Amino acid sequence: MCIGTPARVVAVDALGVVATIDFDGVQDHVKLILLDEPVAPGEWVLAHLGFARRKIEPADVEATIAAWRTLARGHSPGS
Repeated sequence: MCIGTPARVVAVDALGVVATIDFDGVQDHVKLILLDEPVAPGEWVLAHLGFARRKIEPADVEATIAAWRTLARGHSPGS
């Protein structure tokens, strides 16, 4: 099973090929070559294995991050 991570775009390089992303205070870099449209700082992407897989809406991010935090505390989302 593959799990993508929602991450906020912090910066995009001059060529629009690599973005610096942030997930809950952890920053990393992802390649943007799989996206159909450009991204800008402040937007959200689903990141997996060094690539941004798709842009995601902020409303979708909130629920996903809440689930990640619940799992990180060692609880199942339904308990």
